[in-house]
Amino acid sequence: MDTFKVIISPEAKSQLSDYVCYIRTVLLNDVAAKSVYDDAIETGKRLSVVAGSLVYCKDERLKSHGYKAIYFRNHQYVMIYRTIGQVAYVDGIFHLRQDYENLFAINQDL
Repeated sequence: MDTFKVIISPEAKSQLSDYVCYIRTVLLNDVAAKSVYDDAIETGKRLSVVAGSLVYCKDERLKSHGYKAIYFRNHQYVMIYRTIGQVAYVDGIFHLRQDYENLFAINQDL
């Protein structure tokens, strides 16, 4: 089975950091913040194995640029990524209650 190298963009890292900081400082829940962070790490590990097999995003703008999504196993978050060769580039991390495909397309100027 082929594996992918996973590269998290600075923007995606910042998004994850914002969610974790919000949970820690506003919701005052260190345990939940660590759980979301750990789930993100686990999702990145899963991505290294399944990146080539997941379906493209439904949004045509994202799909036309080769973007796919992988969902966190234990929390309502998603990583938006694309593959080039054996590398999976994570360009965004969003909460599922957001209009994440549209927000990502706008942020990426797609």
